[in-house]
Amino acid sequence: MLREDALLDGITRLFGIEFNDASLVQLGALELLLKVDSFDWDLHMLPLLTFRRVGIKSVVAPVSDVLVKGGAPVAALLSLRVPGSFNEEQLLQLLAGVREAGAKYGLRIVGGDTDVTEGGPLRLDVFVAALLVGRYLRRKDAKPGEILAVTGRVGLSAAVQAFSLNPGEVGCQLADRDLEEYAWGNLPDPGAWLAVKEAVGAALDNSDGLALSLHYLSESSGVRLELEEVPLHPLALECFGEKEALERALYHSGEEYNFVFTLPEEHEELLKLVNATPVGRVRQGKGVYLQGYGEVRKFGWVGGVG
Repeated sequence: MLREDALLDGITRLFGIEFNDASLVQLGALELLLKVDSFDWDLHMLPLLTFRRVGIKSVVAPVSDVLVKGGAPVAALLSLRVPGSFNEEQLLQLLAGVREAGAKYGLRIVGGDTDVTEGGPLRLDVFVAALLVGRYLRRKDAKPGEILAVTGRVGLSAAVQAFSLNPGEVGCQLADRDLEEYAWGNLPDPGAWLAVKEAVGAALDNSDGLALSLHYLSESSGVRLELEEVPLHPLALECFGEKEALERALYHSGEEYNFVFTLPEEHEELLKLVNATPVGRVRQGKGVYLQGYGEVRKFGWVGGVG
């Protein structure tokens, strides 16, 4: 079976694309960050999500990718494929979520493409353009001695997925506020992030699970990451207990959009401005390790694998 990571590797090599969260394009003096992300009903829909929240998440995903690289989002295009049998009111709710998230992040929806089909799943692609502010933050610029930090908390998506797919196996309660938090993710305030980012070494967002994101950072920078803690979401702790919550946060959560980044020790005071927790250090070597746990496996959400 075709794997998403193998497909991605082939595409980046064929077109000479740097493996990163968003693509940097220079047009004269203008520097743009570009990103497209997709919501596919068959792949991404969870039973507990409202259509408004689907719309929000569809915008948050590409916004997270351009923002973490240092871009101020400015415009978006939508590509919408809708089955003819789809409920019109639900579609309006989805688009209301798109508009709400766009307004929060300063995105102007400027156009796109629509198709109505006889069958197949609903699909929404959101293409975002951003203006680069200052330096472009790559994955490969982490330096030994720097602090490793994560915005927000990790593991909420694992609880939401468990409630959606196996509610009888979860021993806690999921509130509406948890689903709202899940839709918006763990992005820092854009103004605060763009103000502190010049002190940052390397950065990426947590889309495919924390363990995989950490390995991407480690491999791109050629460094060893030594974690002292993982900032677990309170609901994950309540649902699974500390040991299982850690496993799920590392390997079975995704689309949480935490910013994972490094910065020199002398700038540690900046972390509170972006709601970030210092979780460890960058060291010489390779691999990802957690104190009291051992080596963190390279595992996460990869299409074609699960």
